[in-house]
Amino acid sequence: TPGRSPSELEVQLAELCARHAAEVMYREEQQEELQARDERFNRFMDHLPGHAWIKDAQGRYVFVSGGVPEEYGAPLSRILGHTDPEIFPAEMAARHLQSDAQVRATESTVETVDSVEHADGTRHSLVSKFLLPDAAGGQPDLAGIAIDITEQRRAQLEAHESEGRFKALAETMPQLIWISDSEGRV
Repeated sequence: TPGRSPSELEVQLAELCARHAAEVMYREEQQEELQARDERFNRFMDHLPGHAWIKDAQGRYVFVSGGVPEEYGAPLSRILGHTDPEIFPAEMAARHLQSDAQVRATESTVETVDSVEHADGTRHSLVSKFLLPDAAGGQPDLAGIAIDITEQRRAQLEAHESEGRFKALAETMPQLIWISDSEGRV
């Protein structure tokens, strides 16, 4: 009826509905912020000059950066939720598992150089693996990054070969060779 004051029960019900609506709006806002942060992180990871990944305590991939599926010719659905032996050839999976075990056993960062055969030749990567603590205090995840160092390795090998050729030439020439600075000092 018009002009009637709401009963105590009606007031409590209205307050409950208002609180519920506010909580729903707050959760939606938090979800949108989280989604925006995830999208920003993924855009950042897409520009990483290499690959990054996170595995859970059971060795299943829970995150891989954008280039990983392309690099290994496997769709994301065949990587996320799966372990190395389920994804990679046996020899590669064994190398991954061995370095993972070393990280977990020593609880420290392990750096290696990994070489993988591709259609266009062997690619070399500097791989760094480390534990990523669980926020809830559970088993830590294992994370890693791999940066392609193929060109650096190629340049290093070429410089070493060039130095070897120069040394062989210098040792077999009948002439005397020396190196001096701009003031003629040997």
